[in-house]
This record gives sequence, structure tokens and C-alpha cells, in this order.
Amino acid sequence: MKRYSKIIIAVFSIAVLAVSCNKTKSTSKRLMKAGEWTVTELSVDGVNQEELPHWVIGDCNIYEESCVGSWQNDEGGATDFIWQVTSNGDSFVISRQGPDEGLEHADEEMATQCFEFSGTYEIVESKKTTMKFTSTATEGFSGQTAVISLEKK
Repeated sequence: MKRYSKIIIAVFSIAVLAVSCNKTKSTSKRLMKAGEWTVTELSVDGVNQEELPHWVIGDCNIYEESCVGSWQNDEGGATDFIWQVTSNGDSFVISRQGPDEGLEHADEEMATQCFEFSGTYEIVESKKTTMKFTSTATEGFSGQTAVISLEKK
């Protein structure tokens, strides 16, 4: 009987691990397919930013590389960011990447906005064409509630 209990515990543990990995993978898959996402909300404590960017996501294999996106505005400004889904598909991490010197005005605006919203977010919605993240731990708004809502173009 003791032997069966160990086997049951081992099988249960493997099943839980597999489900956890699948949730991270399925959430990541929504973003890692190449395409554009419109940012429909980019707010701090309920106040939306005046200029909403859009994201261009390149193809990515979350198990072999860092996933990169481009944070862009309508004036042609852009900056790169690294993103990752963690914690069994419950967290989204974004980190602005790239040089800080010699940027054109539109690029500088996007670099600043992306840096301020960089941080670890809770994934509160993850659907095929919409996603929503919230955080109180961003680079620019620590202690305030930052929200990013996305819609697939």
C-alpha cells in the first residue's frame, strides 16, 4: 500500500508540473506568434496615457531565446523590449532594451514610456485576441497601479 501511495504522489506531481508548463506555454503562444497588438489602455491609477503605442511582436520560441517586441507610436518612434510569461502563466515581465543616447524625439518618447511601464505584471485576462496586465511594481510608477490592455490587430 505504501508503494502505491508513492506512485500516486509521483504521478500527481508530474501531472501538476505538466499543467503548469502548459499554462505558461499557452499564454506565451498568444504573444509569440508574429503580429501586431494595439494597446487599448496604458494607464496609471486609472489615468490613461495620452499617446497609446502599439506592439509589434516577432516570432519567438520561449524555450530557446529571449522574446523581443517593438513598442511603437504613430510618428514612427520605436524602442525594443524583452518580454516573458512566468509563474505558470500568471505573470508577465516586460523590460525595455536599447540605447539611451542619440535617439530621435519620437524614439525617445517611446523609450521613456516603455521604460516607465517596464516591470512585472499580473495577467488578469488572457484570451485569443485580448490581454490585460496590472502591476504595482513598474520602473516609473512603483506603488501605483499600472494597466496595459492589448488587442490583436
